[in-house]
Amino acid sequence: MVNELNTMVIVQKYNSILSRMEGRFFSWAMAKQIVGGEKRLVRLMDEEKVHGFKPAGAPNSQWQINAVEVLANVKPMVGSVKLP
Repeated sequence: MVNELNTMVIVQKYNSILSRMEGRFFSWAMAKQIVGGEKRLVRLMDEEKVHGFKPAGAPNSQWQINAVEVLANVKPMVGSVKLP
């Protein structure tokens, strides 16, 4: 019962984070750090699981990558989180 409740709270927090990040963007550097590396980010973009764009007209503009899609594709860090 307690484990189910803890799991439900974690899921609720995760969904809250995703909904609050709707319409926000990460830079290329931040997105690759969150998903677990540049190769993984490029693969996710090739598979169209993560979408991003670079604004036209400005030669030095940063990539804008959808924050919700980045967070939904986070590579879990083994052993860093201990669930009850």
